[in-house]
Amino acid sequence: MPSMNKRSRRTKPKPTKRKANHNTSVYHSMDWRKHSKQYRLDNPQCVGCGAKARCVDHIIPVRIGGSFWDIRNHQSLCNGCHAKKSSDESRDIYINSVKNIDQELIPHRGASWKCN
Repeated sequence: MPSMNKRSRRTKPKPTKRKANHNTSVYHSMDWRKHSKQYRLDNPQCVGCGAKARCVDHIIPVRIGGSFWDIRNHQSLCNGCHAKKSSDESRDIYINSVKNIDQELIPHRGASWKCN
């Protein structure tokens, strides 16, 4: 069997690192996991369609100044409604917002996203 030199061996390309969101590590923290689990226990239904909630969503996206920990900026969503909301967010921001005491955006009282 012919031998191959080291340069001709096929190797997997090195994975490219995606530009990380500044909150990526917080989403994977134990504090967030505990908070998310408890929030979904307290709010088990998706606010969009009524199905079982699978994630806690930030009504006002953190990337535009929404509060990360303020529960007034959280809502339970199923995976399908979360994907649709994320898609809608990429087009525009459609929630009226106010600032909390820390000057972070939170939804105006009673505002939430609804799946159509």
